[in-house]
Amino acid sequence: MATTNIDIFHSIDISAPARLAYETFTGVDALPDHLHHVEGVRRRDDHEATWYVNIAGVRREFDTIVLDHADDHFLAWTTTRGPIQHGSITLQELDPHTTRLGFWMRYEPEGLLETLAKWFGLVERAVERDLLRVAAMIEQAALVEATPLPEPLAA
Repeated sequence: MATTNIDIFHSIDISAPARLAYETFTGVDALPDHLHHVEGVRRRDDHEATWYVNIAGVRREFDTIVLDHADDHFLAWTTTRGPIQHGSITLQELDPHTTRLGFWMRYEPEGLLETLAKWFGLVERAVERDLLRVAAMIEQAALVEATPLPEPLAA
């Protein structure tokens, strides 16, 4: 049975500056806390990492490498080992406090379970829910960053 690639695209507006959103996505060590389908990430350096994911009961391990990036605006990756996957994140600053995040990923399903997940849209919905959780995390960080510290008491 021949399979076709699956393209996932999702866009969301985040109440945070692009810089903070970019720092969150490039700080992959904290992502498993918010991406429920990511069990872990082991970073080897600034450009390479091993990911451990579980979507719809299917566990996968793969290595990624950053192909291109532009600070605060763009990040593109591909897999070098494991399931074939490519993706990118774009960050468009709409104003100093709002960023449009665009997420695109293409992957090739492997086996019957992943093909069924494709037909039922399970991966697309999982990615969308995870992105909403990351957006909430970024917005919370923006609130903390914007909250002024109290003035010290005068002696």
